[in-house]
Amino acid sequence: PNGVITFRRYELSDAYVPKWSKSTKGLIPMHLTTAQKIEDIDCVLQIDFANRYIGGGVLTSGCIQEEIRFITCPEMLLSLLVCEALEPNECIYLIGCERYSSYKGYSKTFQYDGDYIDNKPK
Repeated sequence: PNGVITFRRYELSDAYVPKWSKSTKGLIPMHLTTAQKIEDIDCVLQIDFANRYIGGGVLTSGCIQEEIRFITCPEMLLSLLVCEALEPNECIYLIGCERYSSYKGYSKTFQYDGDYIDNKPK
């Protein structure tokens, strides 16, 4: 529902883990976009897989993609309080978090670039 933030943890059971080395099927066509930031692309699922601890180094020293997402969408920071370390077969969905900030740069050049009005449906 609009105005609600949801955190969902999912586990993929061993029976459904792909056996990539035994697969003979090709992958589906993939589209790669480099002209936009991930958060500026509509109707896509954004994934984070860099760290077993949600948020990565957002409260310590990091400032790359995962940390930038958490800084610009501060409601995501709540997940640090309620989500334990992830196992390799787990993921957490963060649904309904609003983006509040614009930015420019990346890593050592990262800078706040003003407020962001998030009109995307949540």
